[in-house]
Amino acid sequence: MSEGQRERLAETLLAWLLSGSNVPDVAARLHVHPQTVRYRLRQLEKVFGDALHDPGARLDLILALTTAQKSEEFLNSRP
Repeated sequence: MSEGQRERLAETLLAWLLSGSNVPDVAARLHVHPQTVRYRLRQLEKVFGDALHDPGARLDLILALTTAQKSEEFLNSRP
């Protein structure tokens, strides 16, 4: 899996988790077609399996993805 693909999947996963699993909302937020979101979610299910439906694992994913996103934003904002 390429770096760009990992980034798109991470962005999709975080948006999906924060939207309460609402595919149309995720599609609107990411400016992609809902079918694109569903395709990415199938890819994520292959990686994470049942963890995507476990509340504890979902919280862990939200925290990890949010932290990674904020760290990247911080590093990119430095001169």
